[in-house]
Amino acid sequence: MLKKFIFAVLAASLVFGAQELAIKTKPSSNSPSNLETNLEERDESQERVDECMQKDSSIAGMVGCINAEFAVQDKILNENYKKAMSVLNDENKKILKDIQRKWVAYKEAKCAFYPQQGSIHRLDATDCYLQMTKERATELADIVSEFEGNQ
Repeated sequence: MLKKFIFAVLAASLVFGAQELAIKTKPSSNSPSNLETNLEERDESQERVDECMQKDSSIAGMVGCINAEFAVQDKILNENYKKAMSVLNDENKKILKDIQRKWVAYKEAKCAFYPQQGSIHRLDATDCYLQMTKERATELADIVSEFEGNQ
């Protein structure tokens, strides 16, 4: 139920009221939550970044470490998006596609908004892309878990 609520809130906020969210699901089975898996992935993600940054703690090195992890998380996000699209009905596929496009635009605008003063800006902006991508990958995994077999 919480996942449905989170999905509905996310959809409503991203769609800006342009569409009415019409999610039609059957009651979900007792499928395990992705929460533990997602927390483990986040821990592994942060461990990879930390380990990389220990090797090169310059701003350029840290940006490189975050970019390397961003590539990993972006791949996970794309895989989760494909899985989500495969479990949704046609109506919800259209809605998710629209939401995803708006999320990408939001991410691009938000992460570019950091003040461009000093070299720390690059680090903050790069980390913004990473953190938002990780969060969205988790949201998409939750959509897959919630809708799998319910459409």
